[in-house]
Amino acid sequence: TTLEELNKLQEEVQEFKVALLLDDEDNMLEEALDVIQVLINILNRYELTDYLEEALFIHKKKLAGRGWKLDKFIEL
Repeated sequence: TTLEELNKLQEEVQEFKVALLLDDEDNMLEEALDVIQVLINILNRYELTDYLEEALFIHKKKLAGRGWKLDKFIEL
């Protein structure tokens, strides 16, 4: 359910926060990817993953306008 996914997202964000506070870089990466996976699962539930590439393009363009260079991280 949506509520279960929101709870899972909160759990993963909390685990990321703990890793960050402990300066545990390996766990930070693992937990960050867990957060991303939960978000993708939620988008999939709402059948939005088909639009993910377009959304990433728009987001990357927005951030580039703010001076961010994301080519290294987001390739489209």
